Amino acid sequence: MCQLFPRKLARELYIEICVSNRVYHQSLEDTMNKIFILLAVFFCTVSAVFAQNEFPSISTSIGDNSGRFEIIQVPFDRRTTFRLDKFSGQVHRLGDCPKVGIIASQKCWKEMIVIDLPAGMAARPRYQIAINGLLRMIMLLNVETGQ
Repeated sequence: MCQLFPRKLARELYIEICVSNRVYHQSLEDTMNKIFILLAVFFCTVSAVFAQNEFPSISTSIGDNSGRFEIIQVPFDRRTTFRLDKFSGQVHRLGDCPKVGIIASQKCWKEMIVIDLPAGMAARPRYQIAINGLLRMIMLLNVETGQ
């Protein structure tokens, strides 16, 4: 018969463990050592998982032959994807489009409002997106003026 409380057999405390209607006796000291080891392994695993949760800083390229458009996925929010026009500074975000007929919602680019964006088109790339993973901040940068 299994008991919930440790009982004293001989000179040490023992715990009865029931497995498949069999009773096993184990010393309380052995049980505490096993619990300590399990907790140590658990906390090491948890700390390793949280250490991997940091996100790097990312910036787009602005080379002359790097192309006009660039797709950027935010590392701390996998559902957020941007398309940057590096010549004009226009930014589009990938989102759900309204339902068309019997076709379910599809993905499409939705234009974002950029405040104080100068009109006109540059002859070479002048905009880039910088993502600071630590601060969780996304910035559009004009590489000529620094704004």
